[in-house]
Amino acid sequence: MLCEGEIEGFPNAKHPDGVKISHNLVPDQYAIGALKDVFFNNTPVLGPNAEVSNSSKLSDANIKEHLNFDVDQGVFQVQLGTQDQGTLTEFTNSTNRSTVQVNTEVPKGSVPAGTDNQTIFESDGTPVTRTITDVDIDQVNITVGVPSLQRVKDSGDVKGLALRYKIQIQYNGDSGFTNVPIEGSTDTVDNEGYLGDGNFQINGFTPDLYQRTHPIVLNTKTTNADGNIVNDTTKYPINIRVIRTSQSVRPDSETITDTFIWYNYVQIITDKTRYPNSAVFGFKFDAQQFPSIPRRTYRIRG
Repeated sequence: MLCEGEIEGFPNAKHPDGVKISHNLVPDQYAIGALKDVFFNNTPVLGPNAEVSNSSKLSDANIKEHLNFDVDQGVFQVQLGTQDQGTLTEFTNSTNRSTVQVNTEVPKGSVPAGTDNQTIFESDGTPVTRTITDVDIDQVNITVGVPSLQRVKDSGDVKGLALRYKIQIQYNGDSGFTNVPIEGSTDTVDNEGYLGDGNFQINGFTPDLYQRTHPIVLNTKTTNADGNIVNDTTKYPINIRVIRTSQSVRPDSETITDTFIWYNYVQIITDKTRYPNSAVFGFKFDAQQFPSIPRRTYRIRG
C-alpha cells in the first residue's frame, strides 16, 4: 500500500510527447511508465529515457534496455485509490485451499492399423472431466504428469518420448468446451512445453515421476451493486477436462512407457479485497538478483 486516499498518479507515466498514459484505458502500460517513479534502493526501476506507448511491454527491446533491474518478466499493477477501483488481479492471495485427488490416466486416442512410425501421432483420447460446484472457488490448479517417460529399443538403448495434451473449460450455460490458454504465449514449444491455445507438450526422457501444475484463474469475477468483487454464481457449475492429444507410434519391438495421469487439482478461494480509497502498487519478479528485499520508494502526485 502506498497511502490512504486517492492520488493523481505518477508524474512520469506519460507518452514521449508528454501526454499522460491513461490508467483507465491501458493500466498495464501505465504501470510500466510509472516504473520511472518507482525506486529500488534509490535507483529507478525504469530509466527516464524509456519511451512508453499504449502497446508497450516490459519485454520490448526499447523498454528492456532502460530497465535498471532484471524485471522484464515481472508483473506490475497499480491502483490509484478510487472508491470503485478493482482488485490487483495478478496479486490475489489465497484464503482457502482444498486438494481433490484425481489419480486417473488420461487415455490415448486410437491409432489406425498400418500407421507408420511417428514420434507425435495426433489423435484425441477420451477426456477426463471434473466439475467445480462451489461458487466461492475462483482458481483451480491442475497437476498432471507421467510416472516415467521413455522408450527402450530392442538393442537396449533408452530414448525419450513426447506427448501432447490440452485443458478445456466449460462454464454453466456454455454450448461447449473451450481451450484454456496462457495469455501472451506463442505457438512454439516454450513456457514449460506450452504450444499455444491451451495445448501443451511433455517432451524428453525421465525414468522417474514428472509432474506439472497449471494454474487456471476462473473467469467468474463480477462487481455487485455495492461495488464489491464477487463471483458470478450463474457460471457454476464449471466443467474442466484434460484430453491427451498425441502418442508415439513405434515398432512392436520397442517398449514404451508414457502413461499420462491427471493427479489432482487444488480449489482456491482468493482474497478479493479492492482496498478502496487506498493507492496500492503490486510487484512480482525474480528476487534472486537482490541479496535482500529492496527498499522501495515512490514519486507520486497527491
